[in-house]
Amino acid sequence: EIMHDGEDININNDNTNINLFDDFSSSDTYATYHVYVVKEEDTLDTILNKYEISKEDLESYNNISDIKKGDKLIIPKNVQ
Repeated sequence: EIMHDGEDININNDNTNINLFDDFSSSDTYATYHVYVVKEEDTLDTILNKYEISKEDLESYNNISDIKKGDKLIIPKNVQ
């Protein structure tokens, strides 16, 4: 049985409760990303400005030494 009403979700299997969130440590972090397809008129600066990220953040996910039209860039989403 799986129940959820704002509480931890437990599975009751043969009288054994297993918390589905036990494997997550408090130090685990998760991020959301955009996949951006570079357009002909794009420059590195226009992409950085559009997504309000630093060059260093973009470089940590992509090789930006030679971006060109059609390239796909992984852009971390700023969570505030």
